[in-house]
Amino acid sequence: MRLNLRFSFQQQPDNQLCLRMPRMGFGRRFLRGLLMLSGFLTASSGAWGFEAGWNQAWIEGRYGSQWVKGFDSREFARVMDVAADSGAKRVRFWLFEGHQSDALVWRSSAVLDEVVALHPDFLPNLRRVVDLARARGLKLNLTLFDGNIAHFPAPNWARKNFWWNFLNDIAGTREAMRERVLVPLLDFLATEDPAGVVDQLDLMNEINAVTLRRHELRIESGWTGANAWICDWASRVRGHAASARVKWTASVGWGDAAEMILANQPWPSCVDFFDLHVYGDGGDIPRAAELVAHARAHGKFIQLGEFGQAWWFESDTLQAVLTRNFLRSAEAAGFRGAMPWRLMGEANGEKFLYIKGGRVRPAWYEFQKFAQAR
Repeated sequence: MRLNLRFSFQQQPDNQLCLRMPRMGFGRRFLRGLLMLSGFLTASSGAWGFEAGWNQAWIEGRYGSQWVKGFDSREFARVMDVAADSGAKRVRFWLFEGHQSDALVWRSSAVLDEVVALHPDFLPNLRRVVDLARARGLKLNLTLFDGNIAHFPAPNWARKNFWWNFLNDIAGTREAMRERVLVPLLDFLATEDPAGVVDQLDLMNEINAVTLRRHELRIESGWTGANAWICDWASRVRGHAASARVKWTASVGWGDAAEMILANQPWPSCVDFFDLHVYGDGGDIPRAAELVAHARAHGKFIQLGEFGQAWWFESDTLQAVLTRNFLRSAEAAGFRGAMPWRLMGEANGEKFLYIKGGRVRPAWYEFQKFAQAR
């Protein structure tokens, strides 16, 4: 039987092409179904398939100081060697975490703290890290700020007034940070990372943490203010040359993260993809199919940007089982990728570490088995 089919293509969001076909009989409908399924898999998992990656966030013992005072390219290389050996495609690092990140140059007075620039060593050191990732075939997710500073213990609230002004857009603080921090970072990515090693930017880790009224350090107007911030900075990203290679989001965590995303928090028009964080002991992703459908309806993808155990006590068995289950669940549901929390560090009591004090835990091999098969 000869099929004489005429095809046309229509440009869709996220630069995808949608194949359109004329009215057809059974044979053509069957072929169209196969093409639609292929398109679904491509849109959900990306041109390179499902991306299993790692959260490292910061070099152990150097939270807030890994980019300048505590910078050691050998430590970054060690992390990325381990990630590459596991079959990972991506590593996530944080940039300006905490209250007093030394990647920023501060000016203080009796009444005001302000950020005046990026530290002069920050971008050269970031370039070294980008080069290390490129040499190992890894992509990078860079996360600018951490929403969980909102519930740091009170003694750690250094520069609290600055962060309050920043979160609530008081006295031009947020605009100043956009021009002094975000724009130089984008300039760097546009000129110093032509291969697009850094292809994801997360405005704030678990941004919903700073929308909660129970936190003393918060965005007063909740999600209204958070979305205004996301959209303002997104407009700067999208108007920049770096946007050709970098996608933008604000990740969502805590127990109601799935519900937040489905309620359009963050606003879909102001992010390029959705980033969900889930902690649980079964490896199930709440409302996974709905989340994928929601992302696709807006021309986006969704990834499981963090996952880990919820149980208080460290367990090799539990970690291995939930790692296998989360990775399988994310891939089966149509997520673009998944990244467990957290790759490696010292034996400091953190139950999440996959390599702890030099000991490789069984869950790392579960990750490797999954990742290397793809």
